[in-house]
Amino acid sequence: SSWNLSRTGLRWPSQILSACLPISMSSNSKYSKLSEENNSKSVPLLRPHIVIVGGGFGGLYTALQLEKFKFSRLTQPKITVIDKNPRFAFLPLMYDYISDELKDWHVAPYYSSLLRGPNFEFIQAEVKSVDVNGKTVQIERITSKRNSNKTPSEAPVANIEEMSFDRLVLSSGSSTNMTERLGKSAAAIPLMSFSDAQEIKNRLQKLKRKVIATKQPVHIVVVGGNHSAVETACTAASYFDGNKNAQVSLVYPTEDVLVTARPANQEAGKEALRNLKVQQYPKSKVVNASPDQVTVEGFHGRETLNSDLTIWAAGGTPSTKNLPLTNHSCTITPQGKIVVSDKLHVESHPYVFVLGDVAEVTAPVKAKVKTNSPATGNTASRSSGRSVGASTTLSPPTVLKATAQVAMQEADCVARNLYASIMQKPLKRFEFFDLGEMLYLGKQNACLSSIGDISLTGIMAHTARRTAYLARMPTTNHQASVAADWGTQSVATPIADL
Repeated sequence: SSWNLSRTGLRWPSQILSACLPISMSSNSKYSKLSEENNSKSVPLLRPHIVIVGGGFGGLYTALQLEKFKFSRLTQPKITVIDKNPRFAFLPLMYDYISDELKDWHVAPYYSSLLRGPNFEFIQAEVKSVDVNGKTVQIERITSKRNSNKTPSEAPVANIEEMSFDRLVLSSGSSTNMTERLGKSAAAIPLMSFSDAQEIKNRLQKLKRKVIATKQPVHIVVVGGNHSAVETACTAASYFDGNKNAQVSLVYPTEDVLVTARPANQEAGKEALRNLKVQQYPKSKVVNASPDQVTVEGFHGRETLNSDLTIWAAGGTPSTKNLPLTNHSCTITPQGKIVVSDKLHVESHPYVFVLGDVAEVTAPVKAKVKTNSPATGNTASRSSGRSVGASTTLSPPTVLKATAQVAMQEADCVARNLYASIMQKPLKRFEFFDLGEMLYLGKQNACLSSIGDISLTGIMAHTARRTAYLARMPTTNHQASVAADWGTQSVATPIADL
């Protein structure tokens, strides 16, 4: 848990230290109560322990950003990241992985390779409870055991323990809502993690081999009409390279797909679905999913569809519903999100920061838009009397959608405010800068609507999307390794095709 004073190199007796150094100590220390009461508003914390629950975009990027701040030897925090998975999942690129365009280590590096250094600790565990006022987290470690033949087993061994914190970051993401909708027996696969992507990829590989070997039809059903559902349907359809015996169906409750997408992306997504011959079932919902069939309830009543693989992409539930928060006064929405201030911390518990899917964040939104300004003298602008440029707009505060882009920017703000909190400096409010949206539409195809209403589709959008995500890879070392491998692949692929 908290760091020992001996690690600082100090050898003073604790009585002298407490008398001479009015520095607030960690919550484990016997001096913490006195320092919190008398000095927490004026002096920094000594060797604080930051516990981050969840290693997604919000949690992992917060930890990595913290490493960039210049703490003193005494204020350098210990950063513990807790996640039940051993690998970080760059979820927007899971479609590229499933399509065999990217490798597993490109999109799912191990936390141990990302969180390096003496200030980091990664624990693979499930969080069982969080005592907010008591500043403790109870976890159940996930470790592997060996069976009698001394071969690795995937069965976990329970190892429950408790750790204290000085600052807490909750970024535990979402879990699938499939069980709530269809029951525990539903034979469908969500796409919420790297292990889900692995299972979907393995199933698609088997179905493709079946189609090629037997010429018999196979059926894939994707549930949902949002961004992820359309990307998943396009991924599955393009995986079979136009084989007419592979049929992908998309079932969604709305009148149209991508109803919350930007207009250009919505049209590009609809066109991709048509080109890939995805069968669509609008105004419909799946009410049952067995291993080989799904039951669809729609405008024309109930219908049974054959399904060799059913993929659930109809959204998720904030994981706070499965995370017992005790001894707290947090405000939690009916959807299970924790309401935070414009500084991204909980007002009643200022040492608790929340971001990502589990946070109800209301913030102003910055965006660059095209503008027409008076002509200034060049020939092109004089002909129309106006010149085209771009300006930044700031909308009133609005509730933000939970996306990877939002979580990454929130992580920057949380890291900055954690540093300010430790150093007893003013916190800054969060503003979201809307960089646009990007969709994967199958192999070598994508669409994007970006800053200044720039829209691209096809291979250009595919390249731009891949480049943009490369720039947002977790660490510079990982960026360099992935970029080098992509470069090797781009050279090797044309040679292999000769």
